[in-house]
Amino acid sequence: MKKSDVFLAVGRYSHIGLLFGILTVGGFFLGWTIDKKIQSFPAFSILIFLLGFSLGMYKFILMALSTRGKQSNENRDSGNGR
Repeated sequence: MKKSDVFLAVGRYSHIGLLFGILTVGGFFLGWTIDKKIQSFPAFSILIFLLGFSLGMYKFILMALSTRGKQSNENRDSGNGR
C-alpha cells in the first residue's frame, strides 16, 4: 500500500467520523433550540437527534459499500479476485 493510499483512507474515515458527530450533536442542539422556542421539550430534540443519527448511519453505510466495491475492483485488476 502506498503512503498516499494511507492518507486517502485516513481522510475518508475521519471525514465520516466528523460528519456523523456533527449530524448527531448538531441535530440535538437544533431540536433543543426549536423545543426551547415553542416549549415542547423533548419532542424536537429527540426527533431531530434521531434524524441526524440516521443520516450519519446512512452515510457510513454508503461509504462502507463504496469502499468494498473499490477493493473488489482492485483485487480483480491485480489478479487476486475472489
